[in-house]
Amino acid sequence: MLPASAFFGVAAYVTCSSMMLVANKVTLTLIPLPGAVFTFQLAFAVVSIYMMKTLCSLRVDDLTWFNIKLMFPYTISFAMSIYANGKSLEHSNVETVIVARSCAPLLISVIEWAVLNRQLPSWKSTGALLSILVAATGYVLADSQMKLVGLQAYTWVGIYLLLIVYNMVYGKSVTSKVSFASPVWGLTYYTNVMSCPAVVLLGLLNDEVNKAQSNEPSMAGFAALFVSSAIGVGISWSGWNCTSLLTATTYSLVGLMCKFLSVLLNVLIWDKHATPLGIFWLCICLIAGMFYEPAALRENAKVASEVDGEPSESA
Repeated sequence: MLPASAFFGVAAYVTCSSMMLVANKVTLTLIPLPGAVFTFQLAFAVVSIYMMKTLCSLRVDDLTWFNIKLMFPYTISFAMSIYANGKSLEHSNVETVIVARSCAPLLISVIEWAVLNRQLPSWKSTGALLSILVAATGYVLADSQMKLVGLQAYTWVGIYLLLIVYNMVYGKSVTSKVSFASPVWGLTYYTNVMSCPAVVLLGLLNDEVNKAQSNEPSMAGFAALFVSSAIGVGISWSGWNCTSLLTATTYSLVGLMCKFLSVLLNVLIWDKHATPLGIFWLCICLIAGMFYEPAALRENAKVASEVDGEPSESA
C-alpha cells in the first residue's frame, strides 16, 4: 500500500494528466505549431523551477555530467514523445490518443518481466490487459478518423505509443540510478532543460519557422498556451513522483484511468471528439484497466533487495 503522503502526488498527477491532454488539444488547434508550443512549455517549466529555487528556496539539483549522461536517452525519447503526442493531437482526436495509450500497459508488463525483475501479470490482470486490447481494436474500427483517412491517421499515434512505452520503462529504471539530493525536482528540472534543444530541432525540421509566418496566434491561443504550460509544470513534478512510487505498468494505468476526466472535458467543450460508439469502446478500455493488479517482484529480486537493505515495492 502507498503511504498516505504519497496519495497527494498521485492525485496531483491524475488531475494534471486529465487536464493536460485536452489543454494541449485546444492549444494546438489555436496554434498548430507543436515544436513551438512544446518548446515554450518546457522553457516555462525551467524558468518556473528556477524561480522557485531562487525565491522560495526550493531544493533542486544542479546539472552534473554524470546525471546528464544517465538522463540523455530518456530526455531524447521524452522530447520525441511529446512532439509525437502533439502531431497525434493535430491529426486525430483526443480519444484516439487515449486508446493508443491504453495499449501501453500490456506492452510494459511484458518488458517489466523481461528486464525489471517483475513477475508476469496474474490471470486476472492479464484478462484486464487483453480486454483493453480488444476494446482498443473496437475503437479503431469505430473511429471516424480511421474511416476518413485510414491507417495513416495512426502513424503518429503508433510512434507516440512506442515512445511512451520506452519512456515509462527507462524512467522507472533511471530513478534507481541517478544521484539527486532532491530526486523528484531534480528529475523534473533535468527533463525539461535537456528536452528543450531536441524539441526545438524537431520544430525546425518540421519547417515551423515558415509555418509560423502564416499563423498569427490569437489572444485565446496565448491564453491556452500559458494555461497548458502551467499544467505542464504540475504534470512534470507529479509524473516523476508517481514514477518513483509505482511500477511502470501501474504508473501507465494510473495515467490511463484519469483519462475519464479528459474524455468528459473533451466532450463538453467542443465537437472534436470520437463517435458515441468510439467513446463506448474507450469506456470499456478504462473499466478493464481498473481490474489490473501490479505484478510482484520475482523472488530473486526480493532477496537481492533485502540483502542491499532496500524495501521491496508493494505499489
